[in-house]
Amino acid sequence: MAPETRPLTIRSIMAGYPVVWREPPGPPYAGSLVFGRQSIRLDGVSEGRREVCELPFGELVRVRSATIRERLGRRPTLVIEARPARLLELVSITGAGELREVADRLALAISGD
Repeated sequence: MAPETRPLTIRSIMAGYPVVWREPPGPPYAGSLVFGRQSIRLDGVSEGRREVCELPFGELVRVRSATIRERLGRRPTLVIEARPARLLELVSITGAGELREVADRLALAISGD
């Protein structure tokens, strides 16, 4: 992950899926997930600090639903496992239906379809 200086805007959030995400044990970031041609990009803000995380599809290993103990803020959470030994937790701001859509798109990226 790399810090970013440009402000996060409503336009950048609306370009993708509005989400809360974190890379444990780090803080949660509110922002967006955007699907690119070869990667996903997570862009968010936590306590005034902006963070951008780019994750190439080739590094994705598995996508699964979080256990109750893994949930982020007690909400349905998607866990993205990637190489090398990387874990991301993701919550949809708009609801579980959108989270399912993200999970399906990530599963397709992992399978290479």
